Amino acid sequence: MTTFPIFFTVLPPEIRDRIYKKLLCNPILASPSSVTRDSLFGEELEYDLHPQLLRVCRQIYDEASRILYQCNTFYIACCYCREPDLGNDPHIEVSPLTRRINGRLHFRDGPTDTIYNNAMHVRKVKHWRVILSTLRDPDPSARMEWSLVDFCFAISINPPHSMTVVLIPRGLDITADQYSDDGQMGEPDFHYDYQPFETDPSPAQGIEIYICKAG
Repeated sequence: MTTFPIFFTVLPPEIRDRIYKKLLCNPILASPSSVTRDSLFGEELEYDLHPQLLRVCRQIYDEASRILYQCNTFYIACCYCREPDLGNDPHIEVSPLTRRINGRLHFRDGPTDTIYNNAMHVRKVKHWRVILSTLRDPDPSARMEWSLVDFCFAISINPPHSMTVVLIPRGLDITADQYSDDGQMGEPDFHYDYQPFETDPSPAQGIEIYICKAG
């Protein structure tokens, strides 16, 4: 990092904050559109942000990162999954914060890394939009657990200021494809491909939405 740019020192803090917001804030970060399958769960998106700004100098990093993590709302999808050591299903936690690893798929269902592995970034975020989904029917023969657990651990040290929690009823997040394991094509067979909502869910769909704010 270089020294603080001289021309920036003449600007009052509120003007610098406005510049940071122009370069580092975008409502899409709170949307499922930020982690679509077509974009490799966000890996191919830039969100019209300019994080290179954070590498200019230490003072700009401190000031701008505060804007990035406190003025944006970040989307995350947490699902009900088979434990990785008991089957082939990964924990699925999809967020713009993990977009560089979201698209590195080892399994058909989705990303294999967890948000807890990125806790240093996660605990800086002050506003969350959390999607909770079963994604698949529970398997009575396997021990299942919420990938939400890792997210809760990650934010527990430094809790956010606000959080919107969206509960997706079972069935709304299941897609169908035309394939068959025995090679007979054309017969519909349901699988549990991860498909985030392309539009914001609403109560009209039978979806429950809860808003929590710090006191």
